[in-house]
Amino acid sequence: MARLNGFTLIELMTTIAVVAILLVIAIPSYEYLMTTNRLAGEINEFTSSLNFARSEAIKRGQQIVVCKSNTQGCLADSDPSDCSCTNAGDWGQGWIIFVDSLTINDAVDVGETIVKGYPPLEGGAIRDTLTGAVNVANRIHFNRNGFSGGPGISSGTVRLCDNHLDTSKARALMVELSGRIQLAQDGNSNGIVEDDSGTDVSCP
Repeated sequence: MARLNGFTLIELMTTIAVVAILLVIAIPSYEYLMTTNRLAGEINEFTSSLNFARSEAIKRGQQIVVCKSNTQGCLADSDPSDCSCTNAGDWGQGWIIFVDSLTINDAVDVGETIVKGYPPLEGGAIRDTLTGAVNVANRIHFNRNGFSGGPGISSGTVRLCDNHLDTSKARALMVELSGRIQLAQDGNSNGIVEDDSGTDVSCP
């Protein structure tokens, strides 16, 4: 009778132990990679939307406003007057871009054009937070020359934090008065990016 080859109990237990050790090592690394990739994608999307708004302001020769909004769905009902800006919450709830042409007042007036809307960041109730400093807390303006001007100054840092508030993963972008948008860098190599004043970004 031919002998059947197989694993002994000790070999099986050893294999399981090795796999368990590898999983313990790999899972945190995978989660870190997924988080950093998600944050990079979200900050890049916001940066792209601001650059788009700036280019629209120059192309149209009119003031363009980017504002926080939880009414992005208004773009689907063919009635842009349903769109509105908000001072509540953070940028993570979504934002809209509109031409502030009739009454330059930072608000979407009847007859003004909604250029584009962006949905909330992914994650629902535990989504990442996207918050702006004082001058960019609720709105960012671009005038006909592409500068960050308008009814108010629109320069400062917008900070993106993951839902675990891990500062080492935080991302940020800086809006300059010239209208230039740039991603924050870690200038002192301590693992945390810095805002427009050179201070480490913090996640509350």
